[in-house]
Amino acid sequence: MILWEVFIIIFSETLPTAEEFSSLTNAVGWGIDSKAVVERALNGSVYTVSVYDGDKIIGFGRLIGDRAMFLYIQDVMVLPEYQGRQIGTRIMERLIDKINE
Repeated sequence: MILWEVFIIIFSETLPTAEEFSSLTNAVGWGIDSKAVVERALNGSVYTVSVYDGDKIIGFGRLIGDRAMFLYIQDVMVLPEYQGRQIGTRIMERLIDKINE
């Protein structure tokens, strides 16, 4: 019997919740900040890419900057169990595409 495992990975420009962001930072070993700090940081983002497997966040990346001259790639992370599947690469491609706009 052959079993197929199917992943439907969705890339979205929506902000994750503070809880989703903190779950990712915890999973990749970056620690967790307070909900208020995370919400303020996320709301200050210039552009974000959230990656979901169904309704589970599995990756995230964002641009921060002054919206005039400087943009910085920040917080690119993928859950360890999803690493090695080019998800981080695709997040980076989307961030770089946005910078090039």
